[in-house]
Amino acid sequence: MRAGSAFRLVHAEAFAGPPYFETDEAVSAAFRRFPRQAGSPGFRAAPARTEDGEPVGMAYGHRLPRGAAWWRELTGPVPEAMSREDGRRAFGLMEPSAAYRSWGYRKAGEGRPGGGGAEAA
Repeated sequence: MRAGSAFRLVHAEAFAGPPYFETDEAVSAAFRRFPRQAGSPGFRAAPARTEDGEPVGMAYGHRLPRGAAWWRELTGPVPEAMSREDGRRAFGLMEPSAAYRSWGYRKAGEGRPGGGGAEAA
């Protein structure tokens, strides 16, 4: 199974229930953006699979470009110094998990559902 297909399958399962209740149409809309996101400079993807190869999790994202709209799409304010992108400083995770805190990442904010920040990046 290709990575894009695996990501779509995991996304659909993860967001089918509360509080998201994403429909097949919403999943399709999210993955129409995937090829463009995958073509972004610095794009990286990491699928998680069972021993049998079944997809069970994912994380993907890319470096935030200079002047990225990402920070303006968050639900709360972010310090100005943090939101000044130079194209090398920050990596935008599209599907983050609590595990990132244990790896030294810190939460900067939450994006609005359907916000255009990730699309504009």
